[in-house]
Amino acid sequence: MTIFADKRLRTYLLLLFEGVFFTVALVFFDGNTILPLLVYNLTGSSVLVGLIGMAPHLGAFVASLFAANLIRTMPYKRKFVLVGSSLGRLPIWLAAGLMFVVSVDQWWLAALVVVVVKFLFWFVDGLVGIAWVDLMGKSIESHQRGRFFAIIQVSAGLIAVFAGGLVRQILELKTPGFPGNYGILFFLAAFLFSTTILVFLFVEEKPSPVMARDRTWDFIKNIPGYFLANRLFARAMAVSVLHSMLFLSMPFFVVFGQTQLGFSQSDVGFFLSAQIMGGIVGGMLWGWIGDRWGHHRGILTVCSVTSAPPVIALLTGLLLPASIAFAAYLILFFLVGMHINGWPTFLNYTLDVVPAAERTLYTGLMNMVRAPVALAPVLGGILATWFGYYTLFVLTSILLGIAVYMAVTLAHSQTGIRLD
Repeated sequence: MTIFADKRLRTYLLLLFEGVFFTVALVFFDGNTILPLLVYNLTGSSVLVGLIGMAPHLGAFVASLFAANLIRTMPYKRKFVLVGSSLGRLPIWLAAGLMFVVSVDQWWLAALVVVVVKFLFWFVDGLVGIAWVDLMGKSIESHQRGRFFAIIQVSAGLIAVFAGGLVRQILELKTPGFPGNYGILFFLAAFLFSTTILVFLFVEEKPSPVMARDRTWDFIKNIPGYFLANRLFARAMAVSVLHSMLFLSMPFFVVFGQTQLGFSQSDVGFFLSAQIMGGIVGGMLWGWIGDRWGHHRGILTVCSVTSAPPVIALLTGLLLPASIAFAAYLILFFLVGMHINGWPTFLNYTLDVVPAAERTLYTGLMNMVRAPVALAPVLGGILATWFGYYTLFVLTSILLGIAVYMAVTLAHSQTGIRLD
């Protein structure tokens, strides 16, 4: 085996390690179960719950306005990822400590700190994520990327099954009680995120093709032209936005379960475990479909699965007897887990349809186009407050149905041939 091959294998394994531990850490800082329930129990505000759900997408969108134009000038990305990851992940230690010292009359302040830390985390992840994609894209061939993400998702999922049980036990603790038990979860997340930062001290990379940086205003003005220049990318992003409208409802599934269906806080551990198991199955399924039949087929199957959770929530609230409501919710979060681990299908499709020199540019655009997704959870909170959860779930179902319809005729990423 040559020295180059040794370096490439080492980079591959290090990126796998980073991906696995990052994914496991998110179990203890989960934005679909743990954080929405914490914020709701601290404040009783559905709008603030929506802000938690908005954080990943808004953070990535704002970051991309800066990063997409900047990072394409960098032949090497490792140091940028190392420094950025430190700035975004280490403040979780602060949120963890706060949960042990905050008094009842400061709960609103504590909730706001959690929201800010969450936004900072995803803003910085949006910055470094673009660089990470280029680092991964030049290290791993297209026909291996589905397997790469599948290994991360399955390995992390198997570990996270245990983590979900641990979450349930921690949330049941009488000492330190609420919200200190959430502080324990945050400490675990902060520790695991800190280990992922160390990985980038040892990663080696080859240089990337670079592009000249535009002036910021010129770059913003040219954004529509980039989409017009690559219609395959543009259509895939339209599907991505519609499929991500699940985030209208996603942060509110667990709140709906507690307030309308009578589930307890400790039940979150069961739902989290179901979500993790769904992620394992999804990770294997999406990677296999993408490598075997093309990432356009992966997108179609992801969209089809994504359309089910709001329908299940509707049926659970309106029709199903209480005796099977819990089982229905386990299925709901299982499918949410499959949805969450479906994002590599869109990324892999993008990497196939854009030139290597423009990978960071279009990865940034991929984040920018998701601005409506960033607003979805807040809009969902407003709809839930004014019109109720059932109206919210119906609207979500309609938008996800449109995503499935559009995904049916998505072109093959490697041939560019439309299927209609």
